[in-house]
Amino acid sequence: MKQFRFILWLFFSVFAISYGQPVIGKTSTIIISDFEFSSASEGIWRNAKVPGTVHQDLLAYHLIPDPYIGENEKLVQWVERETWLYRAKFDCGSLNAFEYAEL
Repeated sequence: MKQFRFILWLFFSVFAISYGQPVIGKTSTIIISDFEFSSASEGIWRNAKVPGTVHQDLLAYHLIPDPYIGENEKLVQWVERETWLYRAKFDCGSLNAFEYAEL
């Protein structure tokens, strides 16, 4: 009886470990570029640098003063209270209709 319990425990342990693991298959790399950012309230999309931060993108467009100069950090406090959106377009036409893709 103990041997049966051990085999049953072993079976469920292996099942639990392997459950949810993706099927390994063909891997494709898609280069994503041309990111854009916008505040949720404004809706104007501007080019963004990714990886980067909202502050860096706003600074590049001269929409905020440099927060590291003087007391400018007080003037950019509104940035953290705003909701920011980033988006990018990419072509996944090379993927088959039923192929697994992970973003």
